[in-house]
Amino acid sequence: HAHMDIAQTRSDPRQNAPVPTYTGWRGGPEGGPTMNVGSTLTVPAGTSPSQILVPKNARRNFFAIQFRGRNLSAYGFTKAGTMTNVSSLDTLGLNVGGVLHPTARVLYITQPGTDKLTVTSYDAAYQLSLGTSQKSGDAPCWATTNQAGTRLYIGETISGSVPV
Repeated sequence: HAHMDIAQTRSDPRQNAPVPTYTGWRGGPEGGPTMNVGSTLTVPAGTSPSQILVPKNARRNFFAIQFRGRNLSAYGFTKAGTMTNVSSLDTLGLNVGGVLHPTARVLYITQPGTDKLTVTSYDAAYQLSLGTSQKSGDAPCWATTNQAGTRLYIGETISGSVPV
């Protein structure tokens, strides 16, 4: 069965829910989604999850970028479908977007408030290590790589450009 992870930011003022969550779902026997019992993980109020990244060939793990929480986390699912925090680290600024390197265990995280891009690595157990941060234009928000991972494209909010 297929698996999907959903982040609910709870930062929409029109919603009554007090805290953000991550929830795991699986494809049901008739193709519709079925929530994994016990898979909802609550994160601190105000963290505002902004993106989920699933590494290639990851069967039970994903990374979660939290915007206001200035945090990057790796989560995993047990065989029973319960979600657990595998590793977390604090970052230097507000995190908006990120991209996984297609061939290496590396994440690139955009931080528009500091005009930086942070390079983070992880090991086979999904333990995160904070790497270097570099100036990356005017308010970098979203990033992607080419298929080979030899080019990194970063969307800059203020300049409206996409440097390589």
